[in-house]
Amino acid sequence: MTEGQVGIVIFFSIAIGASLLCHSLIRRYLIATLVASALAVCVFQAAVYLKNGYLDPFFFVVIGTTGAAGLATSAIVGAPFLYVRRMRASRRAELSKN
Repeated sequence: MTEGQVGIVIFFSIAIGASLLCHSLIRRYLIATLVASALAVCVFQAAVYLKNGYLDPFFFVVIGTTGAAGLATSAIVGAPFLYVRRMRASRRAELSKN
């Protein structure tokens, strides 16, 4: 694996972990998605800074790129959480009618 591929794997591992954490703790889907994306970007950039010892010269471009990828990842990872929560809410509403 090249260094770039390792970076991508590390980023998506961080993004998936942040998404699982945020969606399990935060009930609102949109807020959990945004927080998970921001958390993934910050943790990844901190890891890159610790590895390199300096900020990337294209820091703002990288923030935008990883932010978009983190947002998409968080939305996909959070979809099952949203589905389960909506199903539980509809079951509760159905039971309260009876």
